[in-house]
Amino acid sequence: MNKETYREAIDEVRFSPDFQEQTLRKLEQYTGKEKHSMKAHPKFRKIAAVAAAAALILAIGVTAVATDGFRDLAQLIAPVFPGENVEALDLATIEKLGTIVGVSNTQSGVAVTLDSVIRDKYQVMAVFTVSGVKGKPLLFDFGALQIGDCVLEGASGSCSPHPTEKGSVLYTATWSNSGSEEIPEGDAVITFKNLTIHPHRSFLEKHIDGIWTLPFHSSYENLSQNLPAGQTVDLEEVRLTVDRLTVSPLSLMMEYTVEAGEHYEALADPESEEDRTLYERVSWPDITVTCKDGKLLGSSSHHWEEEGFESFDGGKADLHPENGVMKGWIQITFGTILPLEEIECITVEGVEIPVK
Repeated sequence: MNKETYREAIDEVRFSPDFQEQTLRKLEQYTGKEKHSMKAHPKFRKIAAVAAAAALILAIGVTAVATDGFRDLAQLIAPVFPGENVEALDLATIEKLGTIVGVSNTQSGVAVTLDSVIRDKYQVMAVFTVSGVKGKPLLFDFGALQIGDCVLEGASGSCSPHPTEKGSVLYTATWSNSGSEEIPEGDAVITFKNLTIHPHRSFLEKHIDGIWTLPFHSSYENLSQNLPAGQTVDLEEVRLTVDRLTVSPLSLMMEYTVEAGEHYEALADPESEEDRTLYERVSWPDITVTCKDGKLLGSSSHHWEEEGFESFDGGKADLHPENGVMKGWIQITFGTILPLEEIECITVEGVEIPVK
């Protein structure tokens, strides 16, 4: 991305004068709404427009970071893949899925800069530089992403081990939707509220009040592929049918149906230890990714310390009763970039589904 394109993109975006007020009010409407139960698991291009007109930017404290000296896009994206070498990341894929942003908001002496975003249908991962802080770790009390009418809360955030300037911390956050609900493209805003440095360390913990709003434009080239579905496998005395399986270079998403028979009540309302064990097993099926170079990726819960397997970065899942059967979905984040032409197949409970 060059400076001219970036500045043109900035000039194209317009937010209403009450942009910040409307955004915060909209986010508050979503706070506290009932959500499906989700289970988090550890060892889970278009050029973007990035700000509003100059007067509005000044009004809400948002500034566009100068484009001179922008680091390579891969360098800006790399913190969301902490286990990977920058040189090993596929640059062609990054250019299609990733965006340099560069907007900053300063509150209470702390500047939060949205450096970059990389995304697919079901998740958005962002890299931030937090300046004006001493020490880490740090966390925000609240982090939300709004794109149009889609509001996503509960960001999975962490400090990146990647080196940065003194007095600054690299922070990454990931937002994902539920099941096959796609995250739209369009004008977007990330909102953080209140910051804690050294959380849970009584003598070092410091709270900083503030609301950081970071507007940008979210777009990407859809590289996802829907794989053949309908496969059936027997799993722990129940039958699992793959309803939908979508894979992108960043993640995969599977929807499935479980015909539980006499185990329906146990899965619908697990009470005993045996019921809960069955629920855990069925709600997190064994899914692996086989690459053409022989690399294998899988869930640590199924392949703990198994030789030859690399663990997925993370994911989330849901399993709930619906019309006499159990309906489930699972989202898995690879923790690296896997161009689809490099993937041989996805395996679900021993059944191989080729990626073509």
